[in-house]
Amino acid sequence: MHVLFLDFDGCLHRCELLSSPLPSDRPDSPADIASDLDALHLFEWLYVLEDLLHPHDDVYIVVYSPWRYLCSHRQIAQCLGTLRPRYLGVTPCGQRYDSIRRWLHAEPEVISYRILDLAVAGDLAKPPAPTVIACDPQRGVSCHRVQAQLQSWLLGETKATSESLDASSGGGNAALRRKGPLHRRLEDVGG
Repeated sequence: MHVLFLDFDGCLHRCELLSSPLPSDRPDSPADIASDLDALHLFEWLYVLEDLLHPHDDVYIVVYSPWRYLCSHRQIAQCLGTLRPRYLGVTPCGQRYDSIRRWLHAEPEVISYRILDLAVAGDLAKPPAPTVIACDPQRGVSCHRVQAQLQSWLLGETKATSESLDASSGGGNAALRRKGPLHRRLEDVGG
């Protein structure tokens, strides 16, 4: 399984668009949330990520954005639009890179990962360079360089790993379809 760790602000929309995310105590319906997001121009580049990930069904999303402290899992999943079925949850509380490391440590099924983050983020300097894809806070995933880096990971690493899994499991990516704790959480969110 391949995981994309995702921040929202500066990656899926410009940083200055929102000073505080949707409050978690609001009993919003999916339509209310979508209306709020459209009105604020949030997630303006979500379609780019949707297009990039569309042909790669073995890539899942874990959110480490500060939104994880202010929104419910249901609200975060709604924000992801058509990527909702790929949403595995959020990283644990703590600094971003530390929370990503702890999440990865608890999920041995992960074969490879990338971290989509702001170029200005300070605590993400620790991972090896190829795992961090730095976004300009004004262009996010709409930037061609970011798209090229994501595409390189998606086409290179995921294809090579999928082929080796097919060969070892007799085809069909059976190893990726096991019902481990990760997949059970996916079903809980409605994926």
